[in-house]
Amino acid sequence: NILVDRDVLMESFFQRLVERRIPEDEARRRLMMYECSQLADQSVCINIKMLNKPDHLHTDKILSLIRQQNWADALCFVHYMNNILLFFMERDAAAAKEAGIRLHQEIHDQLGLETTIGMSDLNTGYDGIADSFYQSENACGASVLLGRNQFISYETYQEIMSHDAPIGDLDWDRFIFAISNCIYEQVEEFISNFSTVLKRSGNANAEYLRLNATDLLSKAGGTLNKYGLDITE
Repeated sequence: NILVDRDVLMESFFQRLVERRIPEDEARRRLMMYECSQLADQSVCINIKMLNKPDHLHTDKILSLIRQQNWADALCFVHYMNNILLFFMERDAAAAKEAGIRLHQEIHDQLGLETTIGMSDLNTGYDGIADSFYQSENACGASVLLGRNQFISYETYQEIMSHDAPIGDLDWDRFIFAISNCIYEQVEEFISNFSTVLKRSGNANAEYLRLNATDLLSKAGGTLNKYGLDITE
């Protein structure tokens, strides 16, 4: 397996790769250089978020545990705020789910750490790399309803959102751009439009509203974390 451990250049590359912040031709060259070009063929993302106060010691323990698994088709690196991303490059969603559930249990039993783990669907092609990452983020967000310290698949997230209003029709890329560039008026406009869509859905279910609000905060918080900021600031 490929474990990016304290290699700043590799870690930075993969962080930008999963967020679509690197040109495809450059990304493919780097993937070949790092001997993981198959990531651009297919991927499943396992997103590990620590519930204990994240620190480098806990991160190192989890990385060491992942190393012990000897998964031949795995790529693992630290994202922002000691968040760990594990990509499987040659197995289907069912096999990845089995491995993810077992890893979640071992992190708890062997390390005494609590984590929420979100898993994406199987995605194909170069664009599938980022799709897998964002699906795993959405899966983690479902913990607001399902409870923390558990494994949640993107399939489960979709089931929860099956009665959703067309939230996906909103321009999320514009929202992220506005946050990244501190364009307060556009951020406020987006939140206003977001609230309007929720109201028009006619869905007054508290869990539905809570999950959508969490989804919004997750996207905003994840963007701010890249710049060393907390959303509460």
